[in-house]
Amino acid sequence: MKALTEIIKDIFAELELKYLYAEEQSLFSFRLKTQNSDVNLVLRCDDAQQMISCFADFPVKIPKVKHIAVLRAINVINYNYYHATLTLDELDGQLMARSCMNTDEGAVNRAVVIALIYGCLNIIDLNLNEILSLIYKDEPQVFIEEIITNQKVINGLN
Repeated sequence: MKALTEIIKDIFAELELKYLYAEEQSLFSFRLKTQNSDVNLVLRCDDAQQMISCFADFPVKIPKVKHIAVLRAINVINYNYYHATLTLDELDGQLMARSCMNTDEGAVNRAVVIALIYGCLNIIDLNLNEILSLIYKDEPQVFIEEIITNQKVINGLN
């Protein structure tokens, strides 16, 4: 059976995706463009745990005074979005998307890796403007209501 890192390298080669690889940590770093932003991503392979994790950085840090409003918003987002979650590091204000999957002894292919990556990309891209509004405007409740409405539309809920 091929190691996860080798499988990911093959998939990234097929996709012609440029990346940096940190062998000691089994980390692939790369950047992708979305409709609203450029996003830095990291894919981590753990052969021992049979796990692949993807992390994507939100493009700006969250100011301390906006943490509560953003935490309320990401709580709503995480409740309604199934493919990734957002987390906020309250020490440095870094907002990050995270998705992971168990590879069941190598049961991983191109479609699965793309879905894992796009779960992180999409949760950031779909909510970027609303979160930026929370950061830079003084009406958090209005924007939290917009996030709730947008999440219902995205997931087909009424």
